[in-house]
Amino acid sequence: MSRFVKLDQLRGKHLKAIVPKLEPPYVNYVNLTSAYEEEVGYGPGIVMEILNEMAMELNLTYTFEFQQDSDWGALVDGNWTGAFGQLVYGDADILAGAAIMEYDRSLVTDLTFPFQFELTGMLIRSPEKFNSYTWLIITEPFSWEVWIFIAASIIISGIMLKIFTHILSHIYPETQYSIFASTWLFYSVFVQQDCCHQ
Repeated sequence: MSRFVKLDQLRGKHLKAIVPKLEPPYVNYVNLTSAYEEEVGYGPGIVMEILNEMAMELNLTYTFEFQQDSDWGALVDGNWTGAFGQLVYGDADILAGAAIMEYDRSLVTDLTFPFQFELTGMLIRSPEKFNSYTWLIITEPFSWEVWIFIAASIIISGIMLKIFTHILSHIYPETQYSIFASTWLFYSVFVQQDCCHQ
């Protein structure tokens, strides 16, 4: 939405929503009626369901302007183009789609809280020398000295956590961990397990 719109100003309003493109599972189709959902056999998509929930909570109605394969838009020479341009210049009240959060966009629009995080990875073909010894793929990137230092840093960090929490427990109600739990905590951090992405 355009920035600085108060919640009370939205109640009972009729809003124009621009839909740049169909992008399942975010926007499957542009229709919020339950009859159409029953007809096609699946929901309208995450973004459309959010709009539907907003409509029920704030007594809103919408006019949808669907632009198949429209340009999302960008800031070019101080002017906004595409769907974001229509939103910024007041031709639409809401942009309904899976917009990617970018700094320039955040300056001129209110973006919802992100509901998906996309992590990027890269795959390469396994080298021929690992055809018989695939387990070496895990250890090969570092020399044995580096692996020893990694293991030592995990263990030492776990011991330090145990010591600090024990000392601080006399001053503050600190959670106490066993040596194993402290070490396992740092091992989990090392392998990026049990850590949410924000």
